[in-house]
Amino acid sequence: MTEPQRILLISDVRDPRSRQTLEKNGFSVSVGDCQTIEQHLAEAPADLLIIDIDDANDAIDLLRRVRANERWKNVLVMTVAEWGSGLATLSLSQGADAFEPKPIEGPRLVDAVERLLRPRMALTAKASGVKSESSE
Repeated sequence: MTEPQRILLISDVRDPRSRQTLEKNGFSVSVGDCQTIEQHLAEAPADLLIIDIDDANDAIDLLRRVRANERWKNVLVMTVAEWGSGLATLSLSQGADAFEPKPIEGPRLVDAVERLLRPRMALTAKASGVKSESSE
């Protein structure tokens, strides 16, 4: 059995539903904020960082910090924001791997996360000798 994919959810929203939904679908999820991201990533490197911050400037600043750090270059990044905020275009141009519009619903979040992590999950499974769905 392979180790669960690790997700770090950086959010200024105190709603546990996203975390609970991801955990119910087999992901290991940590939650933090802009001030604790370095500590979280240093303690337990993540496969995916989800940035769900309402202030677009703070979200982009955080994304730039992550992308500027050589140790975190392999961390996938998804941003979550309201349509029309400009964050989708800006975050993708600054190195985000994906964007999801708010309000984020559980099934759509899980689909988006799986789409991003699927190639890594297949590589991990292949390396550990576990047959992946795509190889059946």
